[in-house]
Amino acid sequence: MLIQVRYDEISLKGGRRNYYESMLVQNLVHQTGIPLERVRRVRGRIRLVLSESDDPETVWDGIRRTFGVVDAAEVREVPVDLDEAARVGIDMARESYARGSRSFKVETKRRDKTYPMTSLQVSLDVGEKIGAAVPELDVDVHTPDVVIRVEVERNSIFVWGSSRPAPRGLPTGTSGRGLVLLSGGIDSPVAAWLMLKRGMELDAVHFHAPPGTGPKAKAKVATLARLLSRWTPRHVRLYYVKTSEIQDAIATGAPERLRIVLLRRSFYRIAFQLAAWKRLRALIGGEALGQVASQTPENLRCTQAAVPLALCLHPLIAYDKIEITRLAEKIGTYETSIQPHLDCCSLFAPKGPETAARLEDVEEAEASLDLGPMELVAAESREAVAYLRGEEVPIKR
Repeated sequence: MLIQVRYDEISLKGGRRNYYESMLVQNLVHQTGIPLERVRRVRGRIRLVLSESDDPETVWDGIRRTFGVVDAAEVREVPVDLDEAARVGIDMARESYARGSRSFKVETKRRDKTYPMTSLQVSLDVGEKIGAAVPELDVDVHTPDVVIRVEVERNSIFVWGSSRPAPRGLPTGTSGRGLVLLSGGIDSPVAAWLMLKRGMELDAVHFHAPPGTGPKAKAKVATLARLLSRWTPRHVRLYYVKTSEIQDAIATGAPERLRIVLLRRSFYRIAFQLAAWKRLRALIGGEALGQVASQTPENLRCTQAAVPLALCLHPLIAYDKIEITRLAEKIGTYETSIQPHLDCCSLFAPKGPETAARLEDVEEAEASLDLGPMELVAAESREAVAYLRGEEVPIKR
C-alpha cells in the first residue's frame, strides 16, 4: 500500500523549503509510525510505503493529525504506460460506481515535462478507456462525482481517486515553542490547536486555587492536554500553578470591579516567568474580543501591559463563540471543555466587573498588594506533567 501526502503552503517557503519539508517528514514518521526508510520524498509530495504489518487506520489517523498536510490518498504506481494507468482508473471507476457515483473526470499532472503527450491528451486517452469500460459513468468535467487523478513522472505513473483531508498549516516545530494559558474552558484548547497549526510547539500552564477549584478541575485540564498532545509529535508539558494566596490578596485588598483584570495580569506575569525560565517564545491566550468583560479592548490592554516584554498571541481574537465551538468539536476537546468544573476566573468573577479599566487605576490598585513575591513562589512551586501523543511520559528537563 502506498499513501501519497500533499502539502501546499510549504512550497512557498523559498530558500527554507527544504527545512520545512524535512520537518514535515520527521513529523509524519513520529505520527504514523512509518520508519524513515519507507518514506519517499519528491518535490511537492511525500509518499509512505506501508508494509503488511502496518495498521492502515493508525497511519491514516496519524496523517490526519499532522499539520502541514493538505490531504492524502492511497495511490497506485504503474509503469509509464497509459494502458496500465487506465486499467487502474477503470478499477477505481467501478468501485466509485458501486458506492453511488454516476459521473467522473480525469485530471492529469505531467511532472515529467519530457513526456511526449500533454496533460490534456493524457486525460482524454485515459478518460476514453474508462468511459468505454464503465459506460454507466458519465463524463462531467465541471462537477463530477469522482475525480481520477493521474501524475506522470519520469519512471512511473501514479493514479488515485478520492483523498482524505488533513489540517493544513505548517509543520509543528517550525515556529518555536510557546506557553498556552489553559483554563479548562472551550476557548483556550482551540487557541492552542490553532498555534500548533501554525507550526508552534506548546507547553501549557493551568492556574488553580484550591479549595475553590478541586481535583476534578485539574483532571479536566489534564484530559485537554492529553487531547492536544495527540496533534503534535512532540511532548506537551503541563504546569499546575497554585494561586490561592494571590486570589485572597486581590479579593481582600483591591476594588471588586477590578478583580478579574488584576488576576489575569498576575497570571500573565507568572506565565511570562515560566516562559523565560524554559526559553519559550510566546504566551498564548484564548481571548476573543468582546466575548466577556475581561476581553474588551481596554481590559486586554491592561492585561498586556503587565508583561510588556512578552509576545502575547491571541489566535481567537476575531472569532465568535459559534466558530470557536465548532472548532472545539472538530478537534475533539468540546465534550471535555463543557464538563461543569469551573476555573479560577469563573469562580472569582464579580457581579459587576469593570469593562473599560484604566491602566492607571489598575496599577494603583495593584501597587498596594505586593503580588510579586507571591507570584514568584507560585511559579517556583509549580507541579508538572508531560504528555506525548495522548500518553503521560516522564518530564524532560
